[in-house]
Amino acid sequence: DAAPAAASDADSRWTIVLGVFSSADHAERAAAAVEALRPWAKALPSEARPQRRGRGTAVVVGSYASSSDEAAKKDLGAVRAIMSENGKPAFPGAFLAPPATREDPGQLPRYHLLKAREEFGGSVRYTLQVAVYESPDREEAKRAAEQAAAVLRKEGEPAYYFHGVTQSMVTLGAFTDREAGLKDGKESAELSGLRQRHGLNLFNGNRKIMEGGAKGAAQASFLVEIPEGR
Repeated sequence: DAAPAAASDADSRWTIVLGVFSSADHAERAAAAVEALRPWAKALPSEARPQRRGRGTAVVVGSYASSSDEAAKKDLGAVRAIMSENGKPAFPGAFLAPPATREDPGQLPRYHLLKAREEFGGSVRYTLQVAVYESPDREEAKRAAEQAAAVLRKEGEPAYYFHGVTQSMVTLGAFTDREAGLKDGKESAELSGLRQRHGLNLFNGNRKIMEGGAKGAAQASFLVEIPEGR
């Protein structure tokens, strides 16, 4: 197995994952996929690049400060709308992924997002983001996200937190490709229920994030990738 690549500035930011290779030759297969994507360069938000993630290598595009970045959501929608020559979506499973750098476990590690795979099994891949926390005092924002996850746990919700470079997020549940509706467009009853109870991605737990300017809509909760530990 190849040694992990050194972290870069791009590794500390959110990206859009187009595909992940986890076989023994994952690095070589990802590099070949990047070359194959060159004809799509004008349709993608940035040049595709390989990025080491967990025990495999992902092919990613874009670079965003957070999962709540309006550009990230817009670019993800544009990527999923790209059609292949046979008239089918070229990247239907594209998703937003957190930074590839080592995770900060925080002060309540039992609620850290990495625990989701332990609780729900190794096949889960996505979680529903419902809040993002940010403050000039980075530690204050981290503790607020951790406490929000703890409160949701007391209310019976499967809550987690994840600390990025500038923001912390709170998420709910853990889902496989099929449960997330990526196989046939039908979400699991559990995911649908979480969306009904937590329909928005809130800023600091209580403020709506508006998209599209003054006449835009509040940002809905959305699926993001569950990181793999290193």
